[in-house]
Amino acid sequence: MIFQYLKLNKSEFKYFLYAFLASLLARGVVLFNLSYAIDDYSYMFTHITLDRNCISFGRWGLGIVNDFFFYLGIEGPYAFPFVAILSFLTLAYVSVLICRMWDVKGFWACILVSLFFILHPYQSEIYTFRIASISFFVALLFAFTSFYLAGVLKRRLLFLPIMLFVFSLSVYQIVLNYVFVVYFFSLIVFLLFKQNERRNRESLFSQFILLIGGTFVYFIVNKLILYLTQIETPKRAEFVTFDQIPDRVKEISLLVFGMFYQAESILPFLTKILLLLFLLLFIFSVSIFLLKKKLYLKLALFIFVFILAYFSTIGVNMMNGVWWPAPRVLASVGIFWGGILAITYKLKMKLILKISLTLSIVVLFSFVGVNNKVFVDQIRINKFDFSSAIRITSLLEKQPNFSPSMPLYIDGRIQYTYLPVTMMYDMNVSALLQPWSKVSLLNESVGYSFLQPNPMQVDIGRKACEDAAKWPSEKSVFVVEGVGVVCL
Repeated sequence: MIFQYLKLNKSEFKYFLYAFLASLLARGVVLFNLSYAIDDYSYMFTHITLDRNCISFGRWGLGIVNDFFFYLGIEGPYAFPFVAILSFLTLAYVSVLICRMWDVKGFWACILVSLFFILHPYQSEIYTFRIASISFFVALLFAFTSFYLAGVLKRRLLFLPIMLFVFSLSVYQIVLNYVFVVYFFSLIVFLLFKQNERRNRESLFSQFILLIGGTFVYFIVNKLILYLTQIETPKRAEFVTFDQIPDRVKEISLLVFGMFYQAESILPFLTKILLLLFLLLFIFSVSIFLLKKKLYLKLALFIFVFILAYFSTIGVNMMNGVWWPAPRVLASVGIFWGGILAITYKLKMKLILKISLTLSIVVLFSFVGVNNKVFVDQIRINKFDFSSAIRITSLLEKQPNFSPSMPLYIDGRIQYTYLPVTMMYDMNVSALLQPWSKVSLLNESVGYSFLQPNPMQVDIGRKACEDAAKWPSEKSVFVVEGVGVVCL
C-alpha cells in the first residue's frame, strides 16, 4: 500500500529520465574516474563499519549501511560507476518527489526546478568522496521518501515514516538541511496559493510532526546509544557553546555575504551575480503579487519563512561545535534556488518569468561547466600526488635499511605551486596534507604496505625533521631507528 504513493506516473517518469541524463552530462566523468579524496585513502583496505568512530558522531546508521553493502561486495572507493549511477537515479527520483510536493506543473517547469537541485556544484563534492557516495544517497532517499509519506499517509501510520527519517539522520545528518528547505518552500506555496485547502494543511502539519518528532527521537536514541556504549563525542559532533555564539554569528554573516557576492573557487563571480539578480527579482515579484491584494500580513509571513528557508541551507552546520561550511554541507542551496523558480512559475507574471528563465538557463549552463571542472581538478591533484609519492618512494628505496612494510612518518605538508582551481576546504586537496592519507597514498601509488607510525615513532620522525633538509631535497628522505621519515 505504501509503495503506491511512491510510484511515478508517466509524466513524472519522463522528468525522472531527463533529470538522470542531466546528471550524466554534468558528472559523467566520475563514472570511470579512478581518483580519490583524502578520506578515501583511509579505507582502501578496509571499510567504514559500525565502530566507535561512527557511534561517536551519531552515525551508527552509516556503519550499518556500509557493513550491509560491504558484505554484498559493494564498496565506495571501488564500486564506481555502479554507485555513481545509483546516486544519479536517487537525485532524479528525489527531484520528482520535490516537484510533486510543490505541485510544479509542466514538463519544463519541473525539469528546470529539478536541475537547480541536481546540478548545483556544491553537490559535486559528495561525488569526490568515494566513501561517502553510497551512504549519502541512501540517507537522502530515506529522508525524502519518509518526508513525502508523512504528508500522504494517515496520521495513525506516521510512526513508519518517522522510523525511516530517524534512520536517515543516523546515516548522514546533513539531509536535515535538504528536508527543511523543501518544507519551508512548501509553506510558502501554501501561504501564497493553497491556504484554503484542508488536505494541504493536514499534510504540512504531519510533515512538521515528522521533522520535529523524528529529529527529537534521533537525539534520544543517539544519547541512549552513547550512554550504553560509554563512547564520548568529538568536538565536531557537539553543539556550539554560548561563548562561541558571537564568533558563529560573524562566521555565518561572512558566509552569507560570500555565497551571494564573493567569487570562490567553485562558483565564479558572474554566476553569483546572476543568482543574486534572480533572487532580487523573485522577492520583488512576490512582494508585488501580495501588495496588489493588500495582503500585508502574508508578505511579512512570506519574508519570515523565506529567511528560514535560506538559513536552512546552512542548517546543521550553524549548530556544530566546529565551523566547517564545506560545499557538500551547503549543497541543499540548490533546492533553495529550485524553490524560487517553482514559485516564480506559479506567480504567472510573464515578463518576470521570462527574465527568470533566461537567468536560470545561463546559471545552469555554468553549473554544468563547473561540475566538470571539479572532477577534472580531482584527477589533476591525484596525478600530482601519485607523481610525488613515486618520487618519495624511489628515494626511500635507496636507503640501506629500507623495508616495504616499515612504519612511515611524513612530516609537514606538500607545497605545490600549480594548484587546481576548485580547491575548497577539504575538496580537491592533496592527500599529502593529512596524517591519515599520507601513508595510504604511498601504498596505493606503488603497492607497498607501509605502516602508520605509532606515537613514539611520530616523535622520532618529528625530531629528525627539525634540522633536516626539506622536500624535494634528497636528504629530506631517510630511515631512523627502523622508521621511514619524509620531511616535506
